Amino acid sequence: MAEAMQEEQQQQSLDQNLEIEETNPERERFLLELEFIQSISNPYYITHLAQKGFLDDPVFINYLKYLQYWKRPEYAKFIIYPHALHFLDLLQNETFRESMKVEDTASWVHVVQYWHFHAWSSLHVRSSAQGQSSNIVNGFPSDANTNIDVNRMTTISHGGGVGGVRSGFFMFSRISSQSTRRPLQRWVQNNVIQVRSASTNAGAGQSNIRAIGTSAAAVAMVIGGASYYLYSNPIHANMVDEGLHPPAYPWSHKGALSTFDHASIRRGYQVYREVCSQCHSLDRIAWRSLVGVSHTVEEAKAMAQEFEYTDGPNDEGEMFLRPGRLSDYMPRPYPNDEAARAGNAGALPPDLSLMIKARHGGADYVFALLTGYVEPPAGVHIREGLNYNPYFPGGAIAMARVLFDGLVEYEDGTPATTSQMAKDVTTFLCWAAEPEHDERKKMGAKAIIILSALFALSIWLKRNRWSVLKSRKIVYAPPRQ
Repeated sequence: MAEAMQEEQQQQSLDQNLEIEETNPERERFLLELEFIQSISNPYYITHLAQKGFLDDPVFINYLKYLQYWKRPEYAKFIIYPHALHFLDLLQNETFRESMKVEDTASWVHVVQYWHFHAWSSLHVRSSAQGQSSNIVNGFPSDANTNIDVNRMTTISHGGGVGGVRSGFFMFSRISSQSTRRPLQRWVQNNVIQVRSASTNAGAGQSNIRAIGTSAAAVAMVIGGASYYLYSNPIHANMVDEGLHPPAYPWSHKGALSTFDHASIRRGYQVYREVCSQCHSLDRIAWRSLVGVSHTVEEAKAMAQEFEYTDGPNDEGEMFLRPGRLSDYMPRPYPNDEAARAGNAGALPPDLSLMIKARHGGADYVFALLTGYVEPPAGVHIREGLNYNPYFPGGAIAMARVLFDGLVEYEDGTPATTSQMAKDVTTFLCWAAEPEHDERKKMGAKAIIILSALFALSIWLKRNRWSVLKSRKIVYAPPRQ
């Protein structure tokens, strides 16, 4: 009821201050500028203006400087979203205007806004429930009991650019941490008091300890669930430098009892041989490793004999060339690293033997990288000779897109789409990084069965064989006088 009355009073005050005729151009200008000022509290709208080139126009920049009169109290009281004045200050900085052309920056600022409003509302509700009055400075709570340095949080240096934005918004995390730390401290103190009181009453102690244990288990589950969510869905301030995180794909070998799709391994090797092997090596895989996995002995021998290997010395002390054998390792496309760099504009193509293990995200990252080539967004400039891929750290990658529909012709008739070839070659690289994958899971299943049987046997031995000794009673019978 009080909130409704307060809103009605605010509306009346607004009507009193805007008692101007509808045809008055001053009123129209006032309303348009008010709408625009409140619109810049949305970081995505600022990014829209930046990408359209408004933030590069000197006339528009001068207009932003002119709008700073809205910071005066007689005008600021009409603004509903206080972040608008915060962004109005930041827009005076050229570095901030340039950085807002990237949507990742707008996303990061939007996340920080959300957590700030979340923490502010929790503090506001808590202070209202306790009957305490809290002061508001530039839209931030200033309560003596929160120990929050409001001036430091709301002051942003114009010379700091985006760094100043992040240093200012970084203080929002202090609100969240302090708003959750104190309830946790009170919970611990209450439980300690319950434990102490339980020690004086044996009957009530058991129930209190059980309640405390239940509460502790519930808190542990909540904290564990939140930690897992944050670990599996991390929020990064700079996705451009780290690369866009790939989605989790349902690989057929992901399950605890699942094995590799060997037909996919065979197709993946075909993609590697016809496409990837022109630049990338596979130093740790021998021809014999393919036997029984994707090819027969005769097929592996035939593929090995297509290449010549240097061997020797012979009886005359000279090195000679011979056809490949099953014991030979797959040949490299270049004789050395210098030749590889010279053939790829200075970039060294990495060896793919352990690529799945060497990259964060594993198979998901490799698949997303192979299928993630797109045109660079507005405001992102890629140097000549590089290609844009959001999943690659930095976004600029020297390797161009190599997979196109129908590039290879599968022996089993599978349609060679881009995603199918990327999936097959990724499965092949998963096997190359861990050839013992299937055998390890078989051995693990056997070990679990054997250990489970031994565990059951040990319980039976303890309850039956040792029960006589553990339950016997020794009585001393003194001799009769």
